[in-house]
Amino acid sequence: MNTCNVFVSSDVAILNPELKVGLPPDITAFTGADALTSAIEAIVPPTKTSITVAHAFQAIWVIGKNYREQ
Repeated sequence: MNTCNVFVSSDVAILNPELKVGLPPDITAFTGADALTSAIEAIVPPTKTSITVAHAFQAIWVIGKNYREQ
């Protein structure tokens, strides 16, 4: 959610994991790091809600569970 202006937020997000198939490993790692950063950023702002925090912690858990060192 955009905390600055409600009219700047997206109405829909299309998440298709098949788009990542065939990408180089470093690009895949960067997208995972970006997702983790976004999840952590959702916990920090003073405008956070219990729902956003719950989703952020769930995302962090899923990312951590699926992370593997190469």
